[in-house]
Amino acid sequence: MEWWFYLIVLLAGFLVLLAIGLPIAYAFSLVNIIVLFFFFGAKEPAIAGAQRSHQRGPVHLPAGALFILMGEVIFRTGLSKIIFDTIDLLTGRVRGRLAVVTTVGGIILAPSPGPVPPLRPP
Repeated sequence: MEWWFYLIVLLAGFLVLLAIGLPIAYAFSLVNIIVLFFFFGAKEPAIAGAQRSHQRGPVHLPAGALFILMGEVIFRTGLSKIIFDTIDLLTGRVRGRLAVVTTVGGIILAPSPGPVPPLRPP
């Protein structure tokens, strides 16, 4: 089958689930699981679930809390305001300046969590 058939099935299923009132995250997940099951067979969802269960572990649990703590520290110290004000001054009167300032600020703040260790193979 052609790629556009898969796209039409995905979008139609997604829109139907949204129309009946299912939240976006659940609708998207359900459509992906159904399409995975029907187009690729019953073996694929089991493999995807097994791979997903190996990715979570005690090493990754503190990452969320530490990420929130890092964001709070950057916000409370005023570092984020200094960074965004500096980028705003450097961009001047550019069309779409808000998008430029946000993107460049995100690029500057992205490496702040530090190096991320690679996932261990299962």
